[in-house]
Amino acid sequence: MAAASFFAFAHALNRGAHIRVSLLLNALGPHKYWLEVFCFAAGSVITTFIAWYAVRGNMWSHKLHDISQGQDATPLWIPQLSMSIGSILLAVCFWDNLVRLLILKQHAMQSNAIEETGELQ
Repeated sequence: MAAASFFAFAHALNRGAHIRVSLLLNALGPHKYWLEVFCFAAGSVITTFIAWYAVRGNMWSHKLHDISQGQDATPLWIPQLSMSIGSILLAVCFWDNLVRLLILKQHAMQSNAIEETGELQ
């Protein structure tokens, strides 16, 4: 379950599937850019910390030889690896969108929701 969730986070971010407050962004008009910069910067920092601690937890599970409590005694670092990789991908995706926003003045997110004109895509 963690692998399915964490591997999908980065893709969902670029597809615009995460929750965004479009009403607030549209109401700000020309100041929308600065709110998006702030949000992507905060998201980048937060997901970087999540990725850092996910990898550290994974390394500690490997170092301490943690195993599952089931009869198969699976090493816990194996299923935790998917969470670490997914969180790294999400952090890279946030940083990519932030850098694109700062340099190109547009992010890579595609919105499947209602646009500013009110029409569905």
